[in-house]
Amino acid sequence: MGNYIVKADILEQMPEIDLIQLTDDDNTGLVDDGIVDGAIANAEGEVDGYLASRYTTPLSPVPDVIKAFTVDVAIYRIHGRRQGAPEHIEKSYENAIKFLKNASNGVVTLGVTTPAPENSGSVVDIQSDGRIFNRDDLDGF
Repeated sequence: MGNYIVKADILEQMPEIDLIQLTDDDNTGLVDDGIVDGAIANAEGEVDGYLASRYTTPLSPVPDVIKAFTVDVAIYRIHGRRQGAPEHIEKSYENAIKFLKNASNGVVTLGVTTPAPENSGSVVDIQSDGRIFNRDDLDGF
């Protein structure tokens, strides 16, 4: 089960017959749920990869825009198993990635209050002993 989307979300965006054709490697006439689950996991990983620099992932609650873009990424990945994605699917994927990059850079916000991961808080403190030689001591060298 995905963190952001499930198979039903994909089926809202593409006909089941297309999903069967893209996942049915064994000619059973059914959607291969393992392939769909793998595409969902990969899509969510890609989405989290962009968002993790600014948000704690996985997001909870999941903004609708993230659900929509995760579906776009998953559908693109499913199409990639065969002949490649049609132009409109590829464009949707590119738009999703553009949005995710903007979200990770703070250009757009997701409207969630999930805090960004914090640094370790480590501070580097460098100290040295006093000078052994000064200009006067080294005059003539």
